[in-house]
Amino acid sequence: MNHSDKTLLVRYIPITNWLRDYNSSYLNKDLRAGLTVGILLIPQSMAYAMLAALPPYMDSTPLLSPLQSMPYLVLPVS
Repeated sequence: MNHSDKTLLVRYIPITNWLRDYNSSYLNKDLRAGLTVGILLIPQSMAYAMLAALPPYMDSTPLLSPLQSMPYLVLPVS
């Protein structure tokens, strides 16, 4: 990979720029934080479904929203 390829990679996928400087000692805490947020999303999405007068099992759509926003963690947003 030449220099211009690396520049384009960093420009269009910014996570490649800071990922090499990521402190691996934070990984355990980051995973725990992500798991905590994921666990809290389940009852929250069930509550939103109930507020919308839907059965609680209709919570699959709100649970997908974090998956739909994953590209924004990797790709630049304007």
